[in-house]
Amino acid sequence: MLSRLFLPLLCLIVFSPQAKAQAPVADILEAAPWGFYTPRPDGSRQLSGLWAPVVKQLQDRTGITIQTRLSPYARVLRNLATGRADLTVLIRSKRLDGAVVYAGKCFDLATVVVAKPGLAIDDLKHLEGKKVGVLRGLPYPKEFDQNPQIEKIEVRSYEVMVQMFLADRLDYIAGPNISLAHHLNQQSSRIRTGKPLILERAEVWLQISAKSPLRAQAPLFEKAVNDMRQEGFFEDLLKHQSGELWQLP
Repeated sequence: MLSRLFLPLLCLIVFSPQAKAQAPVADILEAAPWGFYTPRPDGSRQLSGLWAPVVKQLQDRTGITIQTRLSPYARVLRNLATGRADLTVLIRSKRLDGAVVYAGKCFDLATVVVAKPGLAIDDLKHLEGKKVGVLRGLPYPKEFDQNPQIEKIEVRSYEVMVQMFLADRLDYIAGPNISLAHHLNQQSSRIRTGKPLILERAEVWLQISAKSPLRAQAPLFEKAVNDMRQEGFFEDLLKHQSGELWQLP
């Protein structure tokens, strides 16, 4: 079930091996808040989002120089599976067991339903007869997705979903907690939400392709990730990018 969270609103980096003379390349999922470009005053673009500082920290702590670029989700996964990618940060799933070496847990992630204060959201029954915003193309847990009593309104982006939610055109919104928190925070710094209903939990890990020569460096990367987590690096980063709303109960 957790493999459903591998979709584009979920957290992801891949380091792709290049020619011997070149540094490994970090393929970062091109979607806010994970990876996106922001303009500089001189007209050039700067890589922003969650994974840019993560890549820098990994580079500084391991001593391995890494280039970065944004890539679509399907290409990132394909590169990892074929061994054209060395490392990835994504949800730990049994379907990747044997294909990757796990090299440190980064943080927890969840698919949640968010409501404004005053609306009950203790279980799925509270969603029946209500309008719930969902992202088009993103699979949700079966007990939610296949409940015909829940009116699911598909939208093309989280930005549109949050705009409709703030305009009272949706009663609830559903998706990865970090993505929803980021877009809610971007739309309104004064937004208040009730306690989210968690549909599904997952753990985000640094993972090394079993086909990559960098698998020999797994202990080095694992130490870097564990140190970052224990120092509060990921918690501070998520809070900065997505505000307080990302935190799970």
